[in-house]
Amino acid sequence: MDEHCAKNDERRNKTMKYGLYSIRDVMIGFQSPWVSLNDGTATRTVRNALNKGDIENSKDLQLFKIGIFDDETAEITQDFKKLCDVEQLREVKDDVL
Repeated sequence: MDEHCAKNDERRNKTMKYGLYSIRDVMIGFQSPWVSLNDGTATRTVRNALNKGDIENSKDLQLFKIGIFDDETAEITQDFKKLCDVEQLREVKDDVL
């Protein structure tokens, strides 16, 4: 086996597991899930969208981790937990005079 193939095989043996996340609107239910590296990056994604004004009705929204995706086997396992109420992620901006 040449060196290039050996490196590709080595990379394939490093399975990555990603979190599956969803926003729950208390009025209508769960939105389509998305993949993120971990709980922290999922939370940051939602926080950034909220603070840019891309999220409406944030008081009705909750962030959930709903599963884990294994990129080697494509297996999805349930890992269901509420991470936070989305409104808690809002950054308070001080008024500057």
